[in-house]
Amino acid sequence: MKCFYHPEQDAVMTCSSCGKGLCRECTVQKGTKIYCSQCADESQKGLDTIEAIAIGGTTCVCSLCYGVGFILPLILWLIWRDTKPEKAKQAGQICIGVGLIYLIIVIVYILYLFLFLQQHLY
Repeated sequence: MKCFYHPEQDAVMTCSSCGKGLCRECTVQKGTKIYCSQCADESQKGLDTIEAIAIGGTTCVCSLCYGVGFILPLILWLIWRDTKPEKAKQAGQICIGVGLIYLIIVIVYILYLFLFLQQHLY
């Protein structure tokens, strides 16, 4: 069998996805599988899509947790501050604690992005 892209060379492997014969120059290894460059690009597009969905899902879950952990105690504090001052104080403390934790997470995330981009751009 000859290489699909270089007909003058013998194929040493076949693409795991499309089955094209490949010489050593044309093989692209992803994990334990060998692909041609076209199938490797297509598999990377699929991975990029999965990664984007995972990041979006994580952002959604974090926002939901923030909403329940911060906004709900804030609403309870506003409702209870005149009628139930002791419960309002507890709700306010929870709100402040969750807000501080969220602020720390955001700062760490921004630092991570800054360092990641700095490392990959230069």
